[in-house]
Amino acid sequence: MKTTSVFALLLMFALGLTLTACGESQDSDLDQLVAMMTGSFSSQAQAEADTNFLDIRLEMKLIWTDRTDAGKGHYLYVEQAAAWALDKPYRQRVYHLTAAGDGVYSSKVYALPDPDAAIGAWKLDQPLADVTAADLVERDGCAVYLRRQGNGTFQGSTRAKECTSSLRGATYATSEITIGADEVLSWDRGWNDKDEQVWGAEVSGYVFKRVQKETGVKGKDFYHPLRAALTGSMSGLELGSLIPLLEQGKELDGLALPIPGVGERIGMVLDSGGI
Repeated sequence: MKTTSVFALLLMFALGLTLTACGESQDSDLDQLVAMMTGSFSSQAQAEADTNFLDIRLEMKLIWTDRTDAGKGHYLYVEQAAAWALDKPYRQRVYHLTAAGDGVYSSKVYALPDPDAAIGAWKLDQPLADVTAADLVERDGCAVYLRRQGNGTFQGSTRAKECTSSLRGATYATSEITIGADEVLSWDRGWNDKDEQVWGAEVSGYVFKRVQKETGVKGKDFYHPLRAALTGSMSGLELGSLIPLLEQGKELDGLALPIPGVGERIGMVLDSGGI
């Protein structure tokens, strides 16, 4: 009996060490995932190589590191904007990353109560200091579940048809993500009730490269995609005159059809508003 009791105690001790090691390993992987996601990213290289893609800037900033009211895990403020309209982001979100167990990491998606007030918050030392976790609105079903791969990247997606969307006739949206040390691959798509794709890139998603310093696109590689995104045409009124007109037009009241501004037009082209 004594031998059996000692053996049982040793087994429980060994199991405890194993579970502790697994927990520490997953916490370490979560910290690494957050570090890989944090920073400034750009799709400039992809846009230069393929005019089907635009130069989009992606900012992800770690927030609330000293807060005790946010619960477990890590929070990131996320902002996406066209390179030529950085002050008019078409997407602003908060991601809440936690270890979900069994080597899976959850990134829940939240909308902000006042997105306009948060524009450019990624530049601040303490972004969203006046916002609490309770103020956020969760995008139910739109969480992305990631798993570490053998090559060191984290890959994952939303689950089945859980992320509802009404954009352009869609009933649900999907998001596929790969996080690398210096690269984020993001592919968002919308589907109708017949499982037919109604928005989003058809061949592949956006490739965001980590930005170490300011970059820019010049000449036709910049202006032609911009003009096409804003007007659907590769020629027409000078952009210097066109952009102010679009911004003035969106403020007009009483029109049968409202005039979308620059930020709205970019968002429509990117078809990324669903998630």
